Amino acid sequence: MDSVLRLHGEYLEGVPEWVLSLQNDDGGFGRHGSDIINTHFAVEILEAHGVNFSRKEVLEFADSCWGEGGWNFTPLSHPPYIETVYAGFRVNEILRGMKHDVGDFILKLRNPDGGFRRSLYMGISEPEYTYRAVYILFRG
Repeated sequence: MDSVLRLHGEYLEGVPEWVLSLQNDDGGFGRHGSDIINTHFAVEILEAHGVNFSRKEVLEFADSCWGEGGWNFTPLSHPPYIETVYAGFRVNEILRGMKHDVGDFILKLRNPDGGFRRSLYMGISEPEYTYRAVYILFRG
């Protein structure tokens, strides 16, 4: 929502401050505990607003979510899904300016119809999953 409003020259007051209030002691973001997806959204918003925050702490959290060839939702959860891998990829792309090689993991998500599923274990091809997979493959 914030990015759409900014595209139209509209800025809501207090958005960066509210986002910063959601940062947890582990460096990640989330209202009821940190996860990689909320952390990704927070990084996108804070960077877009030019707000200073502890990038090192955020990256430490993101690194703690890594496992099984991609980023998990939290450090204690598994397996990675396309949306969590995309979120971790974007956090690293934005804050480190680098891309992780997760192509092998992403290619395992490809279905016979050419699209991509959410998980290694099951799933149908969806435009959302395919977009994220293609983004990672072409940017990585």
